[in-house]
Amino acid sequence: MVFPNYLKTIQDEKDRLVVMTILESMNNVLKNCKGDALKEPGRLDEICKAIRNVLQKKTTCQDPENEETESDEEQEAEYDSMLLEYAGEGIPLLAAAVGGQIFAPYFAAFLPLLLCKTKPSCTVAEKSFAIGSIAETIQAMGPATVQFVPRLLPMLQAGARDTDDEVRSNSVFGIGVLAEQGKEVIFDHYPSLLNILSSIIAREQNRRVVDNVCGAVSRMMMTNLAGVPVDQVFPVLVRSLPLKEDLEENVTVINCITFMYKSNPNQVIRHLQQLLAVFGEVIGTEQLTEESQTALVMLLKDIPQRFPQEFQTALMAIPQEAAKKLSAVVSS
Repeated sequence: MVFPNYLKTIQDEKDRLVVMTILESMNNVLKNCKGDALKEPGRLDEICKAIRNVLQKKTTCQDPENEETESDEEQEAEYDSMLLEYAGEGIPLLAAAVGGQIFAPYFAAFLPLLLCKTKPSCTVAEKSFAIGSIAETIQAMGPATVQFVPRLLPMLQAGARDTDDEVRSNSVFGIGVLAEQGKEVIFDHYPSLLNILSSIIAREQNRRVVDNVCGAVSRMMMTNLAGVPVDQVFPVLVRSLPLKEDLEENVTVINCITFMYKSNPNQVIRHLQQLLAVFGEVIGTEQLTEESQTALVMLLKDIPQRFPQEFQTALMAIPQEAAKKLSAVVSS
């Protein structure tokens, strides 16, 4: 396997760009091969150690003595930031490859290194990178994240109030996946989390942040519908659609709407015109997984059966192209 060469280069190579390329290649192997890439005894430990060394700036290319005296400081800072990002991307990939239970002790070792980059005194790039890495790892680890909730929740709540758009966006995404994976441990925190998300969406100008609020609220409703004042929250979610920037969250939002239709169909029918317009934009696109696509088709076939008048009225009120597309789905 290529890993021994990768790991040696990450540690010993003087050129940051070469190390970045190696980290990217290693991440691609992990993404494509998953657990098969880690069958060699000790391989997981070795890769985690290499990533920790980058996060702690212990590699040769991060040693100030190896920097050229005439180097461009701004460019060096950018390379340092990119190096951390490439290393951080490996953390959730490792979690996904071996599973949350196995990865939990490794994540515990990474956590102090990541949390120290989320302090108010840190740069925007550091905070965004660290919170993004943590959020992606929460999602990859699944229920094994529960033990880390006390350390992660305060940090994500603080990040959601940050002045930087990307830090806010990553933090809001983190809140959603932590609620989804933390389940009962997070239930008592729902009022304060919904309060944070509500205050963000009331004044937020950045569309990526708004899209991530939609995703977070959707995850919270699907995880604990009883903990959400649906009559207040669902209309705000619908008004914030369609998503504009973070289109990956369309899977979460559509899954939430199909879930809501099963749990409280009248809530969906009340906003049917706006929702049909959204469905017309996303159905049949790569924005949805096969599973969410199938669920949406079933929903669209069921509504005219149970609510024929409401469906026809809503269909006639949306743009013609979208209406034609949805009619074809219903009659297929």
